[in-house]
Amino acid sequence: MKLVLAGEYGTTNLGDQGMLAVLRERISERVETEITVLSRDPSSEYEELYRVRTLPDLCDSAESEERGRWFHGFNRGDSREHLVQISDAIREADWLVLGGGRMFFDHGGSFMHGRLSAYAQLMALAHFLDTPVMLFGMTVASETSRIARDYLKFIAEGAGIVTVRENQSRDNLIELGIDGGRIHVLPDPTLGLPYLLDEVEYGRRSGAAWLADAQETLRGLESSSERKKIAVNVRSYAWRDGAEGQERTEKLLAELLDGVVRETGAEILFIPQMTSDGSGLEELDDRRMSRRVAALMQESESCFSVEKKLSIWQALALYRQCDLLLSMRRHGITFAVTQRIPVLAIAVDDNIEFLTSSLGIPQNSIRLVPSRMQQVVTRIAVELDKRSEEHNTLFAHVSDCAARTGVYADLLTEGR
Repeated sequence: MKLVLAGEYGTTNLGDQGMLAVLRERISERVETEITVLSRDPSSEYEELYRVRTLPDLCDSAESEERGRWFHGFNRGDSREHLVQISDAIREADWLVLGGGRMFFDHGGSFMHGRLSAYAQLMALAHFLDTPVMLFGMTVASETSRIARDYLKFIAEGAGIVTVRENQSRDNLIELGIDGGRIHVLPDPTLGLPYLLDEVEYGRRSGAAWLADAQETLRGLESSSERKKIAVNVRSYAWRDGAEGQERTEKLLAELLDGVVRETGAEILFIPQMTSDGSGLEELDDRRMSRRVAALMQESESCFSVEKKLSIWQALALYRQCDLLLSMRRHGITFAVTQRIPVLAIAVDDNIEFLTSSLGIPQNSIRLVPSRMQQVVTRIAVELDKRSEEHNTLFAHVSDCAARTGVYADLLTEGR
């Protein structure tokens, strides 16, 4: 079988890498497969790690290059070599797989800009070449602009297989006029990431080696082995909330984490799920926001930040060292629960609330409200101290979800 994958690949976002890793593993369990990934940053390292071939995506590698430009290859003077390569790959493929993730942003619904428009171009190309399309593990937020809704309906109607990660996403597609009988609601693919076992090999190393590496990282940060650890994922919403809104969020996070350290005595460990190494996405680098929040804290001596770019295996091993995760990132949550770490989600958008609802823990979404900060601190302290039947139920549910991620591969292998 031959697949072409198009999504937010090559952006050093661990969630996207985790979805690719799980799909690759599930497909390989069933059939020999060649996978071509359209990537913002094609590299031999990426190809070796995930056993794929990479081609340049329609989107330029640097976000700054996209401003004032159409997709790469559509501007006067652009080379069109990669467009020919993409076309040849899709022509030869058994499936074009779009996703996964939350790719349908309203602000991306503009002509020849953004992921939603890119999907529409690839869908049209697949129609010309008679290659079927799968929507892979999508979260579909409510769209407001007419062009975004039109793009979304065109893409969903044109797909031979439609998979979404939550009931709310299915409902949003039905509202657009998509037949609900065609929509498969499946777990987030990253819930299929494995619980790290010492003796099993992951990413060319054993689980024991990854766990030892995580412990060495903590020692290098001079983290105490005696204190409980709360992992924290932050992410910037400056693109949505503006500079003032982002500053307010960072001050509220600093206030919250100061209160948590004082009440629980725990250490704070910032773990980045998204990094940037000069690709024009620096503001989306979690490490930058972690530093800003830590600088605002009065208890910053109890605060540590992982500064290196992590692989999915390094991140999973780090979560294993923690007692609780407090997260603004969807895939920080899914990574942590695969390692049987309790989670509390900071509800910053529908994506987070859809996830906690699908995991059966909607009560574990909290909001940063200044007047209720002490109540939130207390809630975190209670969650840190308990190892309850509620946690066991969550982790059993995650194990069931992991098994069901195989349905993504079943749909592809049986649907052609």
